[in-house]
Amino acid sequence: DCIFFSTHEPCTMCSSAITWAGFDEIYYFFSHEDSRDAFQIGHDLNILKEVFKYEPGGYARVNSYWTAYWLIDMIGQCEPEQKESFMARVGKIKEQYAELSDKYQATKHLCKNIALK
Repeated sequence: DCIFFSTHEPCTMCSSAITWAGFDEIYYFFSHEDSRDAFQIGHDLNILKEVFKYEPGGYARVNSYWTAYWLIDMIGQCEPEQKESFMARVGKIKEQYAELSDKYQATKHLCKNIALK
């Protein structure tokens, strides 16, 4: 068995690569909506919508190749004491990631060869 842990819910390119690499399970921290709303990196979601005509998260998380798990959903199934502890850690990770995202957003205009809509 192989698992794949990702910061963000995989885009179409990553999902395909994960499939071909033979991973059975995908675990991700930030949802497609988080990527779009909290970090302003919605270009992958625009591709999903334009090419495949589905909304963020609208793919089959359970399929014959792999199963995708959102860590926040998994935390929601924990006992209250564990859930509180895990959600405190989630808050800290989100704060740190927001700082990194702000740095990225402040400098992405310098990368003129990346096609971002």
